[in-house]
Amino acid sequence: MNYEVFTSSHFRKSFNGLDPRVQDAVDLTIQDLRKDYRVTVSHPHEKFKSKRKKRTRNVWRTRCRGTQYRLAWEWLKSGNIGIWEVGTHVEIDRFTPKSLPNEVHAQWILVETPAQNDVTSEEKPLEDPQEEAPDVGGAGILDYAGILDYLVDLSLAQKDLCHVDATGPLLIRGVAGSGKTALGLHRAQNISRLRAKSGKHTDILILTYSNALKTALGWMYADKFDELPGSLTIESFGDWMINCLREVNIDMSEMESNARKNTIRKIRSNVAMSFPAGNAIARFSSSFLLSEIDDVIRGRDITSSAEYKRLKRSGRGKALRRSQRELVWEVYQQYRLALREQNKFDWAELPQLVLKHCNPIRQFDVVVVDEAQDMRPNYLNLATKLIRDYNEHRSVTLLGDLAQSIHYSGISWRDAGLPLRGGRTRLLTQNQRNTRQIMDVALPILDKCRSLGSVRQYHSPTSIDKAGDKPVLVRYTSPKIAVDYIANEISALRQSLRLNYSNFAILSPRRLLKSEMFRALKKQLPDRGIKCRHFRHEDFLLDDEVGLITMHSAKGLEFPVVFMIDFEEGTIPYVGRSSASPHEIEERARKLTYVSMTRATQRLYIVYPKSNPSRFVHDIINANENAVDIWDLP
Repeated sequence: MNYEVFTSSHFRKSFNGLDPRVQDAVDLTIQDLRKDYRVTVSHPHEKFKSKRKKRTRNVWRTRCRGTQYRLAWEWLKSGNIGIWEVGTHVEIDRFTPKSLPNEVHAQWILVETPAQNDVTSEEKPLEDPQEEAPDVGGAGILDYAGILDYLVDLSLAQKDLCHVDATGPLLIRGVAGSGKTALGLHRAQNISRLRAKSGKHTDILILTYSNALKTALGWMYADKFDELPGSLTIESFGDWMINCLREVNIDMSEMESNARKNTIRKIRSNVAMSFPAGNAIARFSSSFLLSEIDDVIRGRDITSSAEYKRLKRSGRGKALRRSQRELVWEVYQQYRLALREQNKFDWAELPQLVLKHCNPIRQFDVVVVDEAQDMRPNYLNLATKLIRDYNEHRSVTLLGDLAQSIHYSGISWRDAGLPLRGGRTRLLTQNQRNTRQIMDVALPILDKCRSLGSVRQYHSPTSIDKAGDKPVLVRYTSPKIAVDYIANEISALRQSLRLNYSNFAILSPRRLLKSEMFRALKKQLPDRGIKCRHFRHEDFLLDDEVGLITMHSAKGLEFPVVFMIDFEEGTIPYVGRSSASPHEIEERARKLTYVSMTRATQRLYIVYPKSNPSRFVHDIINANENAVDIWDLP
């Protein structure tokens, strides 16, 4: 039996301060506990007994493999294991009942299986992809003679994951900079090579969240692999579904955002007047109703009012009574009818439309879904239906990191209904992209995200020994002077680091056309001989140009040098009309900022007005003022 293991905030704080070698020993001990606590050196904790020797709480001490460190853990009421603390022998002996809050009020994080060399009984290792493949005849099959080892740039943990042949969907969770995207490409190529050895053709589908990432993946694949033994499709998930519908002559257009809100407002008024308790629906904004429809009803494939009333709406910030859900369901039904009458679709319903009209749906041998944490559960469930079966090395691989969820902040992988237990979930914690100095600035932003308490691993991102320059906080009084500074830095770094213009990105949290700084940059950079482009979707960096990009669009990309502009209070986090609470808005902004900071591989600049800095600037300085250089422009 494998026990579920949860960790507390007490444990995570102690764990993050341990030497990496001790952390490895703790990892192994936790895996022992998961299998059977009796294989460990464990004893009941004496401090948790009363004078009558009656245990007040069932807390144990367990020795961490080959070290003098111990775990303090407890049997939870659910029958699972909750780990409270890790420390030296003396520290754990001193651990007392006063250190433990009531289990009901404790913040627990599920520990999932990290990537290791061993595999579970549900998996078998693939053959060694570095073994030379024979020359197999037949149409579409590639002669591999002379091909270099394409796994040379992967870490050992990443190579392990290229070899896993799971008997169901495989989820690879990786911190920012852990190489998830590159790993997905290698894994697809590896499986394709193995199938080619047996004369099998391979259909590969790689799905992304955005068109921006789709374009970047296409260039990355072409750069890493000259040829492919099979067929390859790289597409944003939404566009791929639209193409599927068009292939069966279902041709609808998207209902634009403003039109959706206007439609919902009319329906809300109709429902309010038509039902005895209709006034209750009038208090809900159109944004909230659309979010409920997209993320809960459609996102979780709810098919009836009764099912919706029973649903635990985990991840939602507003409770709904049964009577209110009846009204929301009526709004949803009328909204569906309005879409069909206008021959429109919305993005949230595309999976249902594909399953309804594209029957049978096209099948693939390899499916890779990148940035899976930003996709609704109905998207991920559709992805698992695109595989023929799990024989002959066929695979569905989901790549994601809930700490980087900036588009969809809904439910956990478990609640999505995906069969991801046991060895079907793996974890990469080593950051290979960013310098230690960049991570020292980015992590304090993320660490204040309280919502990550229910989803984040006890692991914090670990950095390889990659040193660099400190990030720079640039304070200005005049936007023109700030633009001059950015232009000068680009010119200087281009020479000193021998970079192309395409190695630079300027990110803004605003829609770029609304940014005064962006408009000034777009005008003045070309005057200084610096080529730049407002990055939009597929046109990404086809030429040697500085990218002017929104922070959302930069997701999944990386650049040696990143400038973050418009970093001011009211913009990040955003202050304006929204159905979300101030706390939810701030949490999303923290994740967005963390994701944007970790786009930089060598240099990071944060540019903001001296009179109105974002509160995140104070977080950075308060965490460690010595971690940054501060430039005061006139």
